[in-house]
Parts: sequence; structure tokens; C-alpha cells
Amino acid sequence: MGKKNLFLFLSLGFLLVFSIVDFGYAFAESEEQLITPDQEINRQIQGIDITTIDFFGFKPDRDGLKVLPVLKPGWTWLAAKNVRYKNRNISFFWYNGYIYTDSDLKSNFRRRKSKRDVSYLVKSNSFHIAFQSESGKDSELLIFIASPERKQVEITIDKSLVGIEKRLVYNLNAGEAKFIRIASAADRPEWMPMYFRQEKVLRKKVSLNSEWKFCKDDVLNAQLQSTGDARWESVTLPHSWNATDIFDNRNFNDGLDIYSSYWRGICWYRKQFGLSEEYKGKRIFVEFDAANQVADAWLNGVYLGKHIGGYLGFHFDVSDIVRFDEQNLLAVRVDNRYNYDIPPHIADFDMMGGITRDVRLNVTENVSVNSIKITAPDVTRKDALVKVVTEIRNDFNDAMDIMLVTNIVDADGFIVASLESAETVEKNSMRIFQQQSGTISYPKLWSPYEPNLYTVYSHVYIGDSLIDVFESPLGFRWFEFDAQKGFFLNGEYLKLRGVNLHQDRFGMGSAVPDSLRIKDIGLLKNMGINFVRLAHYPHDPCLLDECDRLGIIVWEEIPYVNTTGREKFIENTKNMMLEMIHRDRNHPSVVFWGIGNEMAMESLAKTETPYIKRTLMALNDIAHKEDPTRFTVQAHNDVIDPSIIKITDVIGFNRYFGWYNGTFGDFGKVMDEIHKEQPDLKILISEYGAGAKRGYHVEEPKRFDFSEEYQLLFHKRYLKQINERPWIGGSAVWNGCDFASQAKTGNIPRINQKGIIDYKRIPKDTYYFYQSRWTEKPMIYIVSHTWKYRKGAKEEKKKIRVLSNCDAVELFLDGKSLGNRKKQRGFNWEVKFHSGENRLNAVGKKNGIAVTDGLRIFYEVLE
Repeated sequence: MGKKNLFLFLSLGFLLVFSIVDFGYAFAESEEQLITPDQEINRQIQGIDITTIDFFGFKPDRDGLKVLPVLKPGWTWLAAKNVRYKNRNISFFWYNGYIYTDSDLKSNFRRRKSKRDVSYLVKSNSFHIAFQSESGKDSELLIFIASPERKQVEITIDKSLVGIEKRLVYNLNAGEAKFIRIASAADRPEWMPMYFRQEKVLRKKVSLNSEWKFCKDDVLNAQLQSTGDARWESVTLPHSWNATDIFDNRNFNDGLDIYSSYWRGICWYRKQFGLSEEYKGKRIFVEFDAANQVADAWLNGVYLGKHIGGYLGFHFDVSDIVRFDEQNLLAVRVDNRYNYDIPPHIADFDMMGGITRDVRLNVTENVSVNSIKITAPDVTRKDALVKVVTEIRNDFNDAMDIMLVTNIVDADGFIVASLESAETVEKNSMRIFQQQSGTISYPKLWSPYEPNLYTVYSHVYIGDSLIDVFESPLGFRWFEFDAQKGFFLNGEYLKLRGVNLHQDRFGMGSAVPDSLRIKDIGLLKNMGINFVRLAHYPHDPCLLDECDRLGIIVWEEIPYVNTTGREKFIENTKNMMLEMIHRDRNHPSVVFWGIGNEMAMESLAKTETPYIKRTLMALNDIAHKEDPTRFTVQAHNDVIDPSIIKITDVIGFNRYFGWYNGTFGDFGKVMDEIHKEQPDLKILISEYGAGAKRGYHVEEPKRFDFSEEYQLLFHKRYLKQINERPWIGGSAVWNGCDFASQAKTGNIPRINQKGIIDYKRIPKDTYYFYQSRWTEKPMIYIVSHTWKYRKGAKEEKKKIRVLSNCDAVELFLDGKSLGNRKKQRGFNWEVKFHSGENRLNAVGKKNGIAVTDGLRIFYEVLE
């Protein structure tokens, strides 16, 4: 007989479900049940004290109960039902880095606690647990199902849980588990899926983005030419296999939202390419800008190596492996499965798999620049010095006498400094060249107002022959952060006005072409930002280039988010820190090195504290050693140990008063208390925001209604409080754009809707609010262009608001003036509409420049 065990959980903003398993024997619903993906182990552990089973990691702790699962290879889940502890039953399951429970368990994994066990209201022909929770607008059921054998699993849900009796059918493989999340449609009325350059180019960059073959499976010997790929899918890079499966068409077909996690696993990519004879005798590297999250690569069947981490580039020297007389086969195995040793374990974003950024060949001579580090340690408005540390590699079998000429060139093409060094580089080795300029008088400073960029050209000579030219950016600027006065750039106070930004887009996932990444940051620049936090991982290099060009100050961080692992995890995290700094240390836009986000939450077991502190201190030390010219920073909401926040130079606070808890006014009160108690803290507001669906409007906004009106109100209140406190160095809205998040519900499932631009990159009303506060170019916007159809009682007046940076605005209805409003009092009108079409026009003027905006409202008079 099949044994049923269903687990259901709901937590504010995070909803999850459990899997069902058939043991092949029967027992009472109240009996203790322990489940793993291995059927034989399942038989062995029934009736055994769970505290004696190592892989469950379940044991009493002086702070309560603790669950620290250590899964066997290949396992992705386990579950326990009705475990007896101190006269009560405890149920939980572990899935994909999360612990779900109805009890006060501690864990180093992300924990989600549900309200009540409703397993008795869910029937199935396999193992299941079911929980239900309610919070704010959310009312949902979470189910975990699993089966030790391949079978069709049927689930019947009682009418009392979701309003109707519901039957679900799934085909599960042996040892497979599945999340299901069901939310009541009644609580969500709307749904949406959602100088001198060299004429001769010495380095050759050959794009390998086109004509790849892709297989969503772990194919045996896929690195070999003899393994066929005729039936594989043809794709172009960047590519992610999670570009569309983060959504679910059943949202349209059912009256319920049925939630399953996006697919994580192992896939293969293959690329055939030929090489020109002109590249013979040169050094050839294959370069990847990113592959998430573990990549193994082969060329012509020869193993090249492994890269761990999904957000930074890597390369392999293939000079001795490539063929010139036949096609080459580049094969890449990419794995985005949960891995305890690799950050992040879990996060409020989807860790989409694939070769998500560009791939190319880089062809150089046998002597070339391997790396370069540029600093300008003593910049003033009158003068500056530049230090350049260049690593030259010599791949010849003989020592080479090398001349390095480094030219520093301004935007107009003038050489402002030229440095020369001569060294002998031994065969098959590298050598460091250290150079320093003389005084550069009156450098053009880099800032958000004038992003003056210089270029450093590194010329490598053997005798009179120019062998290599390498280009690097340079910006002259200096910055300070005073705990009482705030942030200063080039000696002047600067309030950092910014957003957080994730990399994914609708229909593309994280595989976004450079042109669209650049378009995104340009859209935000037009809103008036001077600051961006690249959350929660290093973004594409093209974005750093664009921030340099636009004058946007960058907080860049590694994906150390929410939880900490052990030794391998810590080593991988440290390596990511090194890789990020080495990749981006020459960008003038980068001012903050972020070492982590919310990895020390109060909900974690106290046994995690030593590992968290050790990791953070190691990362902070790496950043200061590798680049002492920049600030280190971390972001937290709550912390398990207050001493953690003092590890970095700067602390970022993530604040959501008025959304997840409290009121708008609590933000200022709490921040004032922190500033008073710890006046030495250099503070940024690293996150603040509220969710909204573009085009969803209400007359009376309330928390969790996901209306544009509530989001606009939230940001208006927060910005005022932030501006009133100069010691808050700046802030970053959460988020610049909506992004995919499997755990979010809102009124668009699996989308974090806190963006002020939606997932398809269309601005919401709040975008124009910030534009009216942060820009000087005259602008005007009638709120809201997506609220064109309205209704009300006869003679009723509706509030119309105009967002503008003009000194005064005049509003017209059908050509008749409704009066002028001054900026100091806000641009608001009470308007009485007539039945049918109403034409609104707003006119403003700033610095002698007039701007207008028009809106047609179709109005229904209710009798």
C-alpha cells in the first residue's frame, strides 16, 4: 500500500511545496516517517531515532532544535514527518538548500516556517506532507511529493484548502521529489506571465557565440567527436536553459497558481569551428565571460579544466591543442545544481544555468600582456600620479629582452604621460614590470557630472617590433566617507542616488546580450542615478565599461548570500573575491567591493557565527590586500552577531519598514537609533522597496496590494527620510528592474516585483518620481499613463498628480486650465471628469524650456 505524506508551507513572499514518496508498506498517519531518495535506506531507517542518523543532522541544541543535513552524493532532498520531541510532533523537509518546517528549528540553511499541518486534508498514492500559511495578501498551500519508484502520482486536495476540490497528476521518476505551491486566485485578481591607436590590430578577438549545439542532458562522452549531436538543439550564445521555465503556463489554464522550481541540472554545449593558418605559432586562448555555475571544458577531446562560480570569466590556453587542418570541437559541460560547496546556496533570485555570457578566442603573440593593475593613489585637482603594474608572459622557449612602453592618453587623444621599462623575461615564464608616472598636471576628474576617462595603452616590444597592445581604462578621482557627514567625491559632498540591479530579462533569463545590458543601465541613468549596486554577483564586463563611460559609481559584490558553508565553500568564496577584484580593479566606476549580503541572519543557528565571521574577515582582508584603494562593504537586515557589521569599512542596511513589517516612519526612527548608538558607522541604505505590478491601480493603496500607488507612496516617504540624514551616504532602490525569483508570489508569480521598471523594461510610475527628483533636464509626467479607464460617482473628484522637476506646472482638461501649481506644494489637482473621453495636458517650464505631457482618460459615471 502507498503511504501518504504531504508537507505544505507558506511564508511572507516565499511559498514552497513538498514531494511524495511511496515506501511500499503501510503505517498510520501519526507514525514517525523518515524519507530519502534511496528506497533501501528508507526501509533501514524506519523506527530509528533520527538523532542517530548523520545525514539528517537533527539534534537538540541549547538554543532549540538544530537541523544541519549532510546529503549523500546525488541527493537533492530528504524529509521527516511526526518526529517526536518533548511531547510534540515535528515535521520538516530539506529541498534545494531550504529547510521547511512547522517548528522552531535552527539551521544554516534558509528556513521557512509554515502555519499549520494540513496533511490530513490532502490525499495521494505516495508519500506527502502538506502545510498551509497565511500572511498579508498571501494564502497558499505548499506540498512536497516524492516517490522511490517510477510512477504516476495522484493528489487530491480538499475543497476547504483552496476553495475547490483539486486533483493533480504528476509522473515522477524513482527518487524524484517535487515542489507544488497553490495560491488562492481570489486573493490575486490579476495575473501576468511574464593617441593614437595602432592601425594593425595585434590581438585578435574571434567571437564563438554562434552555431552551438545544446543538449539538456548529461550525455556520456559528449566531449568526443564520435558522439553525435545531430538531434541536439541549435542555439546562439548567450544562452540559458532556464530562460522560460521560470514561468508555468498552468497559471493560465487553472484558477490556481501551481508552482514548481525552475529546472537545475547538467547540460552540454558543443561548438565546431575552424582556424585560419595566420594563427599558427601564436598563443590561442578560449575565453568565457560566464557559465553558471560549474563548467568543465574540452577541446578536441582534451580536458581543459574546470571553473567554479557562475558570474565571473575564465579562460584556457589551447595553443597546443587546436587544429588548423580540420574542424575543432569545443565541448562544455555546465552544471547549475545546488552545491553546498559553492555560493550562493539559496537567494532571492534564480540561479539560471547555461553559458550566459560571450565566448571568444583571444589570439596573441608569444609575448603578451597577461594582466595589469593601475592605481592613482594621490589625486588632487592640481596633479596626479599613476602607478602601473604589468605582468608580461613569455611563451617562447628562449629568454626575451622586452621593452614595455605605457602611454596614458586623455579623451582627446593627447599622451599625458609615457613610461618605459626594459626587462629580460625568462623562457616560458612571466615577469612583473612596475612603472610610475611623473606629475600629471590638472587631471580631468572622473565624476557622475563629468565622467572624464583616460586610456592606458601598454605597448610590448621585442627590439623594434611591436608585439602586443593592451588597453585599460583610467579615471582620476578620490573619495571619502565620513560617518557624520556622508560620502564625498573629489572633495565634494555627494549623495549616492542609486538602484540595485539584477541581470535577467523576460524571455531571456540571465542570457542577455551586451546591447540590452547597456540599454538597461542607460534607462536608469536617464532616471538620474549616480550609483548602482550590482546585486548579488559580478555582472557582465560590458556593464562596468558603461558605468565608467556614464559616470555611475558601482558597488560590486560576490554571490555570498544568506548562508555559509564550510571549508570548500569558504575557499570558493575567497577565490571569487580574488577573481572579481582582478577582473575589475581598473574601472574608475568601482568604489565599493561587496563581500556579502544577509549571510548572518538572526534565524541561523548560533553555531554558524564562527564560520560567518571567519569568511567575512578573510574576504575583507583579501579586498584590502589586493586593492587598498577602495572601500569594503556588506549588506544586512538583521544580524546574528552585531560585531559582524564592523568587519567592513562601510555597512549597508536593507530596510523594508512599511512593506514586510512596521510603518514608513519606523525607517527613520531605527536608523537614528543605530546612528546614535554607533556613531562611527559609515552607513548606506543598500536596499529598500515595495512590490508593484505595472498598470495595476487602486484608489486607496494598502500594504501588499501590489498597486503602483502604494509603491509610489513608499518611495516618496523613504526618499524624504534618506535626504534628511546627510550621514546616510546614499541609497539603492530594491530594485531597478523586476527580476525572476522562484520564491516570490505577489500578483505575478515567480517575479520579484519591487522593480521601478518592469520585467519587460517598461517604467512604472515610481521611475518618473525619481526622475523628477534626481534629474535637471526638464521632464513632466501625468500619473498614470496605464490608468486610462476610470469610474466614479457623478460630481466625484479624482486626484490627479503630475511628476515634474519644473518650478511650476499648469494642468488642462479638454483645453481648459485647472490652474497652476508650484513645486514647493506639489503638483496635485482634484479633477471632476465627465462621462466619456477626457483629455488631460500638463505644461511645465524649467530654465526657459517648456515640457508637456498628455493623457486621455475614459471615464464611466456610476449612477
